[in-house]
Amino acid sequence: MHRHRHLHSSTDRDQVFHADSHWGINRMRHHRPRLCMVLYYPHTVTLEQGPTAVISGSQYWESPLSLTDADRLANDHRSDDHCVRDRAIAEVVRSIDPALSEQKLTVAGGTCVLMSYDMFHRGCR
Repeated sequence: MHRHRHLHSSTDRDQVFHADSHWGINRMRHHRPRLCMVLYYPHTVTLEQGPTAVISGSQYWESPLSLTDADRLANDHRSDDHCVRDRAIAEVVRSIDPALSEQKLTVAGGTCVLMSYDMFHRGCR
């Protein structure tokens, strides 16, 4: 089991899209899957509960944004204005690949989601 495991809970904030780190290991990301991640949902998750969002296909990308853009959008992600937050999130998705889209995982209780460790994902408000 990988050292990076953490229980996430919903808040009124949106996380920035990210791929999880390798925690202290200077490791290159690979297009060939080497690690997978399992998200377990012990209860049903609806849109109102702040599901996990993923960008399918994003595991093939290194980093979607320049550091300048990432800093600017990180501030927008923290805005109290949900419209500003939603625009920033959409801009990150477009920067990865305009053909990709955010998918919010609304699932039944007891569901396990298997995904690439390098896939961009975030917690939703």
